[in-house]
Amino acid sequence: MDSLRELNSKLLGKIIELRKENAKIPKLKKKLLKFAKIEAENAKLRQIIKKNAKRDAENAEFKTEVARLNMSKQKSSEDKKMDAFLESEYKRKVSNKIKQCNKKKKLLHELANQNVTFSLSCNTKIITSNQQ
Repeated sequence: MDSLRELNSKLLGKIIELRKENAKIPKLKKKLLKFAKIEAENAKLRQIIKKNAKRDAENAEFKTEVARLNMSKQKSSEDKKMDAFLESEYKRKVSNKIKQCNKKKKLLHELANQNVTFSLSCNTKIITSNQQ
């Protein structure tokens, strides 16, 4: 009988120990569920991070393209300024040539009245009435 009491005492101790462990099981289940939810959320966040990294790379490409286009636009603006300058210089030179030619014509016309013949560099030739 003593051995039965000893066995009974051991079994009661084991039962108490198992009840304590069983009491921990719902807490562990809650922690496990919470952990699973966190893992799922982490997986979603990893996907978002990958998408963001891809977008960042695309944005960097777009920024590079925009910068390149802005540079070409600035060059075009500089080219336009240069074109306007060259055009104004050309017009000024042509105007000066016309003025110079008109002065020569006027001078030659005055000299023609004095019976003198000259050839103009602007391909105009004045012949006086005495040489016809």
